[in-house]
Amino acid sequence: MSFTGKNILVIGASSGIGLALAQQLEQQGAHVITAQRRKPEGLTGTFIEWDATTPAAEAFGQLPAQLHGLV
Repeated sequence: MSFTGKNILVIGASSGIGLALAQQLEQQGAHVITAQRRKPEGLTGTFIEWDATTPAAEAFGQLPAQLHGLV
């Protein structure tokens, strides 16, 4: 499957499985948007600072018009 040109939102990509998945998606050509409290190291996609204990309306207003995947 090709992810080239796809917008993928990954919540919790600052470490572990989320970070590894975001890195793989970027390597396969996806535009990765990550959302978590701290900026992940080594990713070039869009970072949204967000804490899961707070409302998401304002934070996620900067998402692209179309998402092709959510993790």
